[in-house]
Amino acid sequence: MKYARTLLSISALVAAAACKDEAPPRTAAPVAHFSDAVEDDTPEVPKGEVPAAKLRITATNFAFEPERPHVSPGQPVKITVENESNMEHNIELDIPNGGLQPDDWIQPHSTETLTFVAPDEPGVYPFRCPVADHAERGMVGELVVVAAAP
Repeated sequence: MKYARTLLSISALVAAAACKDEAPPRTAAPVAHFSDAVEDDTPEVPKGEVPAAKLRITATNFAFEPERPHVSPGQPVKITVENESNMEHNIELDIPNGGLQPDDWIQPHSTETLTFVAPDEPGVYPFRCPVADHAERGMVGELVVVAAAP
């Protein structure tokens, strides 16, 4: 009898778990934050000034990781792009007052760094790999400029 009650209890738990209406939790795309910083070779920030966002973006075969890094409006930004693939890549960022991109293609297994000031206006600013058809094949992303919560 004890065996039958245990078996019945286990069956009820399994059935309840199988009938749950909840969807699995959604996972957001990876986001770059200050913790994703590259080696800190910059001097200490003077009091009252905004520290630079140091982001690392990895270029693989037809993808950037993370695809949606976040920064603050007017914040100095240092993006290090690491090309982990076996082909040349680059990164072209559309921001007000002109686009940005490294002067040369980023060679396989090497890095390039872009330094700029984030737009003052919060918004989403696209970036892409301008090499051949890489953007059409999905090598795109968005720099998200988010104002601090009041």
